[in-house]
Amino acid sequence: MNVDKAVRKLNKMIIDDFLIKNSDEQKKEIYEFIEINDKEKPISFRQKDYNEILFFVENVNSELKKTIENISNEKVLRIIEDSNNNKIGSDVLIYFKNGNKLYGEIKFGSQTNANIGIDNFSKIFIFKNKSVIWKNIFGEIKDKQRELFDKNNDISEIELIENLEKIVNDIAINLNKEEIIINNDELNRLLLTTGSPENIKSNFEFLKFKIKCSNKVSDLVEIIDDFKPAKDWKIEDISFPISSKHRLQFIVSNTTHRIKFLLNWKNDCIYKKRKFKAKCALGTSSFNVWVYNKK
Repeated sequence: MNVDKAVRKLNKMIIDDFLIKNSDEQKKEIYEFIEINDKEKPISFRQKDYNEILFFVENVNSELKKTIENISNEKVLRIIEDSNNNKIGSDVLIYFKNGNKLYGEIKFGSQTNANIGIDNFSKIFIFKNKSVIWKNIFGEIKDKQRELFDKNNDISEIELIENLEKIVNDIAINLNKEEIIINNDELNRLLLTTGSPENIKSNFEFLKFKIKCSNKVSDLVEIIDDFKPAKDWKIEDISFPISSKHRLQFIVSNTTHRIKFLLNWKNDCIYKKRKFKAKCALGTSSFNVWVYNKK
């Protein structure tokens, strides 16, 4: 599943430039979004018809501005896309009438801080036994999946995923959370970022928003609470998600937040001229990261 295309289209629908398009252009872009496979859309935007998406785009921009103005006490002049600014890593730039500006990160679903590679994962989860290396552990997944394909070029995706389940299960059996410690500084660093650990911004310059599709205007936009660095992170659980026995999850928590690191293969890959879906794990492993407030 790849939601990037849907998210890019949604990001363009919430900025001022979309509002100045004529009705035919807006209609075309809405239908292009609707035609994207539901599995590749954020959950709240699935199974929505034209009128529901139209209601969203007609109201979300003004609701976002109102939310920003309520917390900043400044009048918003305009909101533009900031996708070309990779260093900052924000999704939108918010300009105020007094000349100030703010960077904004938009989430169209659960708050996901990043898809992080094994190198960054290794900086957060530290083995007490320094000879154990995460890159070797997760690198074997790709190697073993490719080895299986080399033995049988006609193997099905179902057989590859069944083999993946066995590999990941073997990894899980050999992991003991008591032998792994959390690097608090690196985890805090990740949670203060937008996209990657190199993109830290001050809370005074940067805000996060959760946006969803709803038939109530007041539910369209939600400010995501500022994260406060903590020193009490613990590994709560290492297990399998109920619906994905081939994906390992690491649950980390403290008194205020719970974080899920979910083993992932982000992109489809081509190996020996055959294209494989990401879930077959012939590509490079990574982790999706979700952050939840404890109720």
